[in-house]
Amino acid sequence: MKAYAVVDLRVLGNYDWRLSERNVWKVERLLLEWPHRPIRSSKARERRWRIRYRAFREAHDYKPWKFYPRRDRWTELPADVRRRG
Repeated sequence: MKAYAVVDLRVLGNYDWRLSERNVWKVERLLLEWPHRPIRSSKARERRWRIRYRAFREAHDYKPWKFYPRRDRWTELPADVRRRG
């Protein structure tokens, strides 16, 4: 299910999550546990956006992830998002 939540991170108090060089699991737990509202969408709309995105990426050889440092630590893209071929 796709969902969203609006969270005021000030509820974390003095927890220094913005400039921390360590893991910020407390923030992750808060975001995962906060009540979420479903996002209403259709599979057809999602397919159209994926097709549009892939066409843009193909036309511009667009690979923004290659410019980010430490990308070797990223998890693999889901199969339905990965470029085929």
